[in-house]
Amino acid sequence: MDLARAYLNDRLLVRDKYSAVALNAVLGLLLLRSHHVAELFDRLAMLHQRWFVELAARRAGWLKDDVEKRCAGDVAATMTRSLANLVQQFQERSN
Repeated sequence: MDLARAYLNDRLLVRDKYSAVALNAVLGLLLLRSHHVAELFDRLAMLHQRWFVELAARRAGWLKDDVEKRCAGDVAATMTRSLANLVQQFQERSN
């Protein structure tokens, strides 16, 4: 979560390679089912860099689909729940 806290910053995201680190931190926390997911969603909601939130939601959707194909049952369900929440949250913000 330390990486996400440091890099999910409107000024840093526009710098070269910082958005890649932030994106990997976001997706990693979601896949690990971290207890920091609520804080992560709050930080994403506060960002003014809409392109980054859109990118994170798109990548989360792809990752969710990939995990569902590769894993079965409860493992896939628990791993993809947070990823699906990010996609849904972005879709709600877009409307």
